Amino acid sequence: MNSLTDAPTDFTNLVGAFLFACFRVRSVTMLQFMGARLDPFPAVVIENRLVDFLCGDETKLVTTPNPEMLILGQKHKNLGDVLQNSDLGCVDGTGVVGLLKMKGVHGVERITGIDTIWTLAKICSQQNKRMMLVGARPGVAAEAKESLLAKYPNLQIHSYVGPNMSYKIEGTSPFAKDDEEVLTEIDNFKPDVLAVALGAGKQEVWLNKYKDRFSSVKILIGIGGAFDMISGALPRAPLFFRKIGLEWMWRLFLQPTRVARIFRAVVIFPVVAMKHKITY
Repeated sequence: MNSLTDAPTDFTNLVGAFLFACFRVRSVTMLQFMGARLDPFPAVVIENRLVDFLCGDETKLVTTPNPEMLILGQKHKNLGDVLQNSDLGCVDGTGVVGLLKMKGVHGVERITGIDTIWTLAKICSQQNKRMMLVGARPGVAAEAKESLLAKYPNLQIHSYVGPNMSYKIEGTSPFAKDDEEVLTEIDNFKPDVLAVALGAGKQEVWLNKYKDRFSSVKILIGIGGAFDMISGALPRAPLFFRKIGLEWMWRLFLQPTRVARIFRAVVIFPVVAMKHKITY
């Protein structure tokens, strides 16, 4: 020690080393869990990363892994590969956040797909970028577009439902007709952000399949049921429910048919996840 002023720094370093050794507390960094890339950063860091993507020259695939998606990734190799090799994995799902904290990851924040879409709409509005919504039930994407425009009137946004979307993760196409009809619509609008709602797993596989096709797109993101919430077709859980990690209970109340999916996320996921290690 060269002087007394070094003492606080040395003491802090010793405390940090002690905590790391005893509790395996990790600084926030990109990690792999259950074969998926996760970026457990605060919301402000995620927003900055999205801005960087929009200003870049490459097409980036953003995923929002939640318990259901992580379990599906274990079952379906093609989805597992997409989750592992995505360009940004926002940590969605209270169960995922809780497991990471239990395993010593410090500073994890839940970043939902709904919040990510609102953030992307804000960035696109500010930077004169174009956004396109594809999928969901008839009328929902259009209503979600109107909700986004109500908050960001200058947003350049287009919605498109496409043909009937009925397919499984291992299937060839989510669309009843050839994908070209949908791809042509995307090519004509030339969005910078493409948000697709085909259901967890399906949308990520489809986007990855055509990732190199989208020359204008800088950010691809699968958004699941977020359009329903953004459009108001389904009311989002009150802030209190979200803060205490019970948004799933709200969804179950609104959609009792989701009981099997919620059971997988709330009961099966913790049991399966505890067997997996985090890698950095």
